[in-house]
Amino acid sequence: MVQGASSGRSGSSQPVSQGVGEPAPLKHDSDAAIQMSARKEQRQAASCNLRCAFTCGGNDKDNHSDPGEDSTGGFEVQVNLPKCLRSLLVQDWELVIRGKKLCDLPAKVSIDAILSEYAIFPMNCHTRDKKYAVCGLVDVLKEYFNAILSTQLLYDFERPQYDELVVSYPSSQMCELYGGVHLLCLFQQLGPMLTCTSLDDSSLMVLLSHLEDFLEYLARDLYLLFIDAKDYVLASEEHLKVV
Repeated sequence: MVQGASSGRSGSSQPVSQGVGEPAPLKHDSDAAIQMSARKEQRQAASCNLRCAFTCGGNDKDNHSDPGEDSTGGFEVQVNLPKCLRSLLVQDWELVIRGKKLCDLPAKVSIDAILSEYAIFPMNCHTRDKKYAVCGLVDVLKEYFNAILSTQLLYDFERPQYDELVVSYPSSQMCELYGGVHLLCLFQQLGPMLTCTSLDDSSLMVLLSHLEDFLEYLARDLYLLFIDAKDYVLASEEHLKVV
């Protein structure tokens, strides 16, 4: 669970916009079943990568947990978002809910690009274990984002946009289309997800430590997220008719 401004997001499906490549023709309703199956596989892969990255290596952090404990049962995981990052979510809420605007998608700088840049940040390459853990974290965040975006990370107002992106860019992952503000939304959902993880407490503490490092990295330089109010556009009349 994330402490800070509540996004009020839940989810479903739906987006619109331009960016990468040519839009594809509208697909049949049967694609929904394929998409659901793909999301299930992504969630399973994310869980597998999560366990591997933080139990098979990458533990170059101090262990703050009781060695005798081996599960997360009994306490709620906290992922604390720095105030300066929470303020970006407040701005997003004001622009989307009050201003009836949408992020211009595909994003100029995608979540995939932001995370890939972090993976090669010099401080993350000092040791093999650190590099391994950060790469594991990056992969897990991408997979979690792709898996839960439509159901947990979008305002109702954003859902038609998501649906349009799905049919317009069928070969793209959502982390390649969405940008920094939706990455922050993911962090708001990580706490409850990690509370239910099968990671033992020792591995979970390592993971949370690396998450904290990443949030501090973003908080030190907000430009790394490429979030700008100028990158929001007024929703079209067509969009407003379906929300």
